[in-house]
Amino acid sequence: MLTAVEDKLLSIPEIAKMFSRAVGSVERWRRLGELPAPDETLGRTPGWRRSTLLRWGVQTGKLGPDGVPIKTKPQRSVDEPR
Repeated sequence: MLTAVEDKLLSIPEIAKMFSRAVGSVERWRRLGELPAPDETLGRTPGWRRSTLLRWGVQTGKLGPDGVPIKTKPQRSVDEPR
């Protein structure tokens, strides 16, 4: 269980760092409705609790059970040159 300090609100750039992804990827997840709803909104800025993102990341396979990001490589077509 996370302490209150560890369970702080994270912004999109902080989520990108947590998941080892580009900010654009996280923005795309949000635009496509893949990210969970923000836990809070400060002005116009959404924020997600770390615990929410850990749970979501494990459920979606973007994080391992230990909270470490899982990178998937794009699948190559058989006809595609290496």
